[in-house]
Amino acid sequence: MQDDQQRRRQQRKACDLCRRRKVRCDIVVRSGQPCSVCEKSGRECRVTNARRSHRHDRSPSAAEAEADPESSGVTSASPPATQVKAPEEQTPRPGGQEQLARNGLARFFRHGIGAAAWAVFSSTQSFRIAYVGTAVSNLVHLVALHRSFRQPETSGPASGGSSSVSDAAAAAGPKPLHYPYPPIRQPKPWKPDADIWGVPAAQDLAVEVSSFPAQDVRDALVLAYFEHVHPFLPIVSMPEFFESYRSPDRPPPLLLFQAVLMAGAHACPHPLVAKDRHAVKNVLFRRASMLYHMRHETDRIHLMQAATLFTWHVGDGDTVAGGPWYWSGIALRIGLGLGTHRQSKHLPQTETSQYRRCWWSAFVCEVFSSLESGRPCAVRAEDIDQLPLSSDDITDTPGPTTLPSGTDARPDFLNRMVELAYIGLDIMAANAPSQERLIDISSINARLGLWSLQSGISSVADNDDAWTCHLRMHYNLVLLHLHRNMSAESSSQSICSTAAQAIVTSLEQLAARDEMRQCHFTAVSAVTAVGIQFASEIRVAVTSGVFLVAIHALEQLARLLRSTMTLSRYWPNAEAVHNVFEELHQEYETLVTQHLQGERVIIPETPPDWNRLLAGEPMQLNAFTTDQEWMNIANWTDLL
Repeated sequence: MQDDQQRRRQQRKACDLCRRRKVRCDIVVRSGQPCSVCEKSGRECRVTNARRSHRHDRSPSAAEAEADPESSGVTSASPPATQVKAPEEQTPRPGGQEQLARNGLARFFRHGIGAAAWAVFSSTQSFRIAYVGTAVSNLVHLVALHRSFRQPETSGPASGGSSSVSDAAAAAGPKPLHYPYPPIRQPKPWKPDADIWGVPAAQDLAVEVSSFPAQDVRDALVLAYFEHVHPFLPIVSMPEFFESYRSPDRPPPLLLFQAVLMAGAHACPHPLVAKDRHAVKNVLFRRASMLYHMRHETDRIHLMQAATLFTWHVGDGDTVAGGPWYWSGIALRIGLGLGTHRQSKHLPQTETSQYRRCWWSAFVCEVFSSLESGRPCAVRAEDIDQLPLSSDDITDTPGPTTLPSGTDARPDFLNRMVELAYIGLDIMAANAPSQERLIDISSINARLGLWSLQSGISSVADNDDAWTCHLRMHYNLVLLHLHRNMSAESSSQSICSTAAQAIVTSLEQLAARDEMRQCHFTAVSAVTAVGIQFASEIRVAVTSGVFLVAIHALEQLARLLRSTMTLSRYWPNAEAVHNVFEELHQEYETLVTQHLQGERVIIPETPPDWNRLLAGEPMQLNAFTTDQEWMNIANWTDLL
């Protein structure tokens, strides 16, 4: 009897890795050798006596401190009373961070705008302060849309077109620059847990950042990157990368390799990746970003490349200390320090080409992220004298003669995007709080018109390629950033409406070609701007009694919602945009239906219940665990 008990106690003995993965460990029968799991994965087999405390062993106060902050559904400006949380809200969820990114915008629209007190989000310790930016940003116009919709309308019937939502709210006084915004990060203990970074202990960090997906997945990630990301953002030398990638003795730089895998996961069709795309991206981003912050990489151009590639990831919805604006600013500042923005005749041709690719890629990301957020750009046009890209800059280093088909980058595409970015700098200068120089709006219009004619995007054809669709989408996004602040002019109203429809058409063409995976973060900015435009047109038509115009705008908004839902497969924050405008679509559609049925139309004074809409959202990270074998191959030579 005692022998049986002793044998069962020995069988329960497991190494740290097997205990963490909750798999059977055979270390007892291996007689001092590593267990088969650790031996197969190439990891050190360790057994520690200390056992980690589980979440259900902690005190109720500790569990409550880490509960999902989304459980606070305060609807008034007064400080909330003691709240009872639903049972499902008392346990932190694996996908809580992504959920915050998905519903933060909707909660801001529901509670933050127009809040009379800053305690609207639980407490002053849980909400954050949101700076809405200058008049070019989407948040400024989302706030204006909310405020004007909730205020009584005194205007007469519309004479055609739509006025900007900012006009109706102009009489309300100076526009606030800061608002309370819902929390985007779950509360954490003062001292971090051992698994705070998603790995069980700090000593496993080196293994974590040096682990890779299985060979077939890894190959699919690399191919997806060069097929769908690299052609539009050629920041990496493809011949040089493939030469290193196929070499067992000289692999690619670890930071750059992990960043390429992360960006490739954005578009990868491999079943294991597509099933849990956002979760896989989160794991790969965590590895690459930890490498970045650990200062493991000493080549600063690789730091710049990795930071630019990080713009293909959104995590918890933080757009200030994370996200595209943050990372493009870091990449641009590294480039400025390296002098990549300057033309130099003394650099070797290889370095010259690399500098140009890296600089212009980061420059485009920086300008469009600044336009979206209404925040200052990290560079001035007068600081730059770098030359445009040429074909020689794309294939700058010798490499394998055989490369994947369809992976050729076109320097003319990035050069066109750079031209748009320069125009974007002037649009931001025209909306700056303290203008140092007079900005001629007519000259900006002339440059945009000339750009449209020279780029060949002025006419829409069924056989438009992806390059044309992307250029048309970004061109019309710039038009919206410029003209939605000049709604007093009827021409600007027409330009905004036409631009919004052109963006929807471009997205539909990309979706029909199954190329929505190629869209960068700017596509989410575009659908947000278009949704604001269509909602503004519907509001003007409804409040003016022109319901046939409202029906047409509702149809346009429905088209946008379909494209936005497709986009959310690749960008989780697109789902938040979809939910905001889907609820607006339902509300306006109800108003139009009431009018057509002869009922009196009363615009509600309170927004819809956004939290009810978001309560049933599926959690895409719940079924994914980061300890799956295919994500954790430790040896580089095992990948070849």
